[in-house]
Amino acid sequence: MPRGGKLTCIENNPYIAKFCQSNADHAGFEGRVKVVVGDALRVLPFLRGPVDFLLLDARKEDYLDYLKAVEPRLVKGALIIADNTGIYRRDVKPYLAHVRGGASYTSREYDFGFDCMEVSVFKG
Repeated sequence: MPRGGKLTCIENNPYIAKFCQSNADHAGFEGRVKVVVGDALRVLPFLRGPVDFLLLDARKEDYLDYLKAVEPRLVKGALIIADNTGIYRRDVKPYLAHVRGGASYTSREYDFGFDCMEVSVFKG
């Protein structure tokens, strides 16, 4: 996390959200990490500010919708990591087509043998 930067996490499960916030605070990130409880598709449109990092690890069939919810706020060079793109290949197919098929992203799959991650950089 950049010095002075802030991180917002969205977690649908209130128990896990509380656990995440506690871990972040205990790790010395109190005041810099905010865990928001809710469905990401409902929360993301209300978050403000530029986005320079996005980690997708939720409902796989919604990956493209999550990305599109923040796409207008992505800064040039923003890093987007999509987890589990190997074992859920069918579910993330529209997402992969989006980040691989246009001029807006450079994207690469990292294969770990048992699963994959797609790492994309927003070109602006």
